[in-house]
Amino acid sequence: MKEGADNLSEMEDDEADRLDMAADLQLNSRLGCQAVITKPGKVVVEVPAWNRNYVSEEH
Repeated sequence: MKEGADNLSEMEDDEADRLDMAADLQLNSRLGCQAVITKPGKVVVEVPAWNRNYVSEEH
C-alpha cells in the first residue's frame, strides 16, 4: 500500500495469518482480495515485481 490505507477496511486475523506466509512482506502489505475500500478517496497500491506475471505464466 503506497497511499490510502485509511480508506480501507481493518485487517482481519485471517488476512494477517495469510500474510505471514507471503513473500517479500512489507509493514504496509495487504491482500487485494481482502482489503475493502470503505471510504471515498485515492488508494494507490504496488504489485510486487515477482507477482506481476503470475496469471499469464499459468502457475
